[in-house]
Amino acid sequence: MACYLSFAGLSTIAEGRQVGDPGVRFDQGLINQNRDDSSRNYWMMNNWKNAGKSGGIPWFSSNAPKVTMWPSQAGQIDSKINQVAQMGGGVLLCKAGTYNFYRKVVMKRGVIIRGEGMGRTTFRFHHRSTGGTSAFDAYNDDTVGFESFTVEYVAPNGRKPRDYDMENNPHGLNNLYVSLINFGGSAKNGFAQSIHVKNAGNSPIDLSSASSRNTVRRVNIEGAYNKGGGGRGYFRIFGDSNLVYANQASKIRHVSIQAGAKYNVVIRNNFRQDINFHTDDDGYNLVESNTVNLPKALIDAHPGWHAFLTPWSFRHAPVGPRNYVYHNTFNRNGKRDTFVNTDGKESPLWWSPVYRPFDRYRKCYNTDKEPIGRTFYPATNVTF
Repeated sequence: MACYLSFAGLSTIAEGRQVGDPGVRFDQGLINQNRDDSSRNYWMMNNWKNAGKSGGIPWFSSNAPKVTMWPSQAGQIDSKINQVAQMGGGVLLCKAGTYNFYRKVVMKRGVIIRGEGMGRTTFRFHHRSTGGTSAFDAYNDDTVGFESFTVEYVAPNGRKPRDYDMENNPHGLNNLYVSLINFGGSAKNGFAQSIHVKNAGNSPIDLSSASSRNTVRRVNIEGAYNKGGGGRGYFRIFGDSNLVYANQASKIRHVSIQAGAKYNVVIRNNFRQDINFHTDDDGYNLVESNTVNLPKALIDAHPGWHAFLTPWSFRHAPVGPRNYVYHNTFNRNGKRDTFVNTDGKESPLWWSPVYRPFDRYRKCYNTDKEPIGRTFYPATNVTF
């Protein structure tokens, strides 16, 4: 069975079932062993296996478009979305080319926006906001999807983001607070896959505190204008039971797990940006088999930045209970990053111990037993 992938500007069909597809199976015997072993008690593995869109992302090959539009029809996108919604949901195919929008696009339940590949179908948003708004808005929507395109925010006069300046109002502009993909409110069972999210005004992707069961996979997040204090420029993983798989992220502020986040699975991503338990998560989140390598330019600009972070200020609430960080590679400019152990000393973040953050300033326990089977996410019939 095939699923559609579009990455680095190329569209391909990938053979084999992927994490987040329909029909992914898990080794329930292994999950039960880890739950029942009193020295482990990893009962939350039963929650982690259910992270992401319920039933999986629809197969590309069996989800034919119901409505098609071309770049010259960009002004009709609302009516096209409504047309698909009135048909019970499905795919709105946006043919290759550049679509220019001057306001947010409001999604409807069950509608999937599909392009013809990253760099082939491009959505460019030009509207302004001082208080915060979005480009594609899936607020409170169910089963909304985004796949196979580039989406980009455009500032006036061709100004570009400053890659590693962690500031707000760049270039003296205070009206660029536009997030690109917003799973806001209680958005659930949505997905974003095989898209390039470029130069967000604010957050590139926002999984809000009340969102649940959404999947973000094979997305290339690159750049943000506003990256200063107040939660700007974050890839926000704030909800419950969301699946974040095989993505890239660079030149933003944080990949942030916070604000009520619970039972989220962040697995097999390749980031050039920190993974950060930033403040007030609800615990029981899994971070497994990711590669994080902060580039030299980021470290030179901000020497205190680390690949793995927990709350760094007493203004931030402590990290939640029983978050697990396992089998990851955390590097700064190719060199092993560190954590702070229980006696307050910095130690290398190795691949194999189970790390359990427990306090601010990168403090972790590293004495929990490894899971039986050496994974917290024992999917059995997928191609990684």
